Amino acid sequence: MPSHHAPLPLTPTSARKRKKKKSKPRADYNPYESRDTKVMLSDLLNFIKGLWSTCGGKRVIVFTTNHVDNLDPALVCRGRMDMHIQMSYCRFKAFKTLTKNYLGIHVHRLFDAVEEQLKEVKITPVDVAKCLLTAK
Repeated sequence: MPSHHAPLPLTPTSARKRKKKKSKPRADYNPYESRDTKVMLSDLLNFIKGLWSTCGGKRVIVFTTNHVDNLDPALVCRGRMDMHIQMSYCRFKAFKTLTKNYLGIHVHRLFDAVEEQLKEVKITPVDVAKCLLTAK
């Protein structure tokens, strides 16, 4: 026989019958920090519309995603997102620009080896920049 202090397993039926206690909101409560917050498509579309209507001059608003195929067509339609830019992995030309900008190196004996490696390895320009900054 279970002790009267032991928690009783709740079935869905008994859980619905229990009354929830209303708790007072904490003073430090922030609804935007909740992990359960979900953004609905209509909310996002209204937000974007609000940005456009409050911006008097021309503005550039940047949205990023790793899964462009999963976006709703209403979000990426003309007039809402007019330009789509594919950000690719780092290629040798971008690598040379990064080494010039970060390290001041225009030519190096290892450039040929790096060019061959970049054909096989998938690395973003940001990751290359991080490596160059740590080598500085």
